[in-house]
Amino acid sequence: MPGSSLPKFNWFDRLMLDKVVHFGVYALMSVLLYLAWHRYKDYEKHYFKAFVVVFLIVAVYASLLEIFQGLYVPNRNYDPWDLTVNLFGDAFGWFALVCLKYFYHL
Repeated sequence: MPGSSLPKFNWFDRLMLDKVVHFGVYALMSVLLYLAWHRYKDYEKHYFKAFVVVFLIVAVYASLLEIFQGLYVPNRNYDPWDLTVNLFGDAFGWFALVCLKYFYHL
């Protein structure tokens, strides 16, 4: 969405809910991508490789999306904090999956 379409006073900015949403969306993306990958590929013996591949796919996606937003979306710019939160969300999703794999044999 172009930056000019966003409201000038935004409660998301005041409460930093924007960062919470970024974190949650990228954590969920990491979890769902791993589950989809795991379901259709035989990674029983190589599940760590699947975790790493999923983490890297989501990290590259987050980075490119943030860069392209800064370059091509009018009135929007590259926000390194958004990228940082995106990567932390990706890492958290990855960590949650490792814990689920260990404790619940997912």
